[in-house]
Amino acid sequence: MRMNGVLWLLKELLLFFKVTMVMGGILGDAPLEDLELLKNAAVNIGYAFDIQDDIIDTFASEEQYGRPVCRDMVLGKKPLHVVYTLRSQNPEAINVFKKVKNKDKLNSEDVENIRRVIRLAGGLDNAKKDLKKHAEEARKSISMTNMKSDVKDFFNHLISYIETSLDWYK
Repeated sequence: MRMNGVLWLLKELLLFFKVTMVMGGILGDAPLEDLELLKNAAVNIGYAFDIQDDIIDTFASEEQYGRPVCRDMVLGKKPLHVVYTLRSQNPEAINVFKKVKNKDKLNSEDVENIRRVIRLAGGLDNAKKDLKKHAEEARKSISMTNMKSDVKDFFNHLISYIETSLDWYK
């Protein structure tokens, strides 16, 4: 039941982001072709941002993130990097996730074990690759619009920020 709520929220956030970008295009008298491109860019930026946020939740320090880390796991969520880790069928990773599955709070050893097995099983790298694919797709859509170059630059800087912020987490 909880996962359905998470998926609903993700869809709503992506819809909100998409509506915001398309509405900006409408208010700016963008041609119909640009509105479709903006919609595609918004969806891809939204996915990239969500992947980024999930990785930060796992790999940032509490001081950096401003709240307890690995909160998604405590809430029973399975972010993309965790899904990739589980798909790897790495026995150590599966064992670590089983140990923390029903905990209300994770200690520092739990957090370090989670981070270690996600890296070991390739979950972090695979999620980063997906983020980069979404970022590239968003850039491609933005470049095909008739927007002014300074507006395109703004969106490309936003996309680059989302992408490069993950370089902190290895």
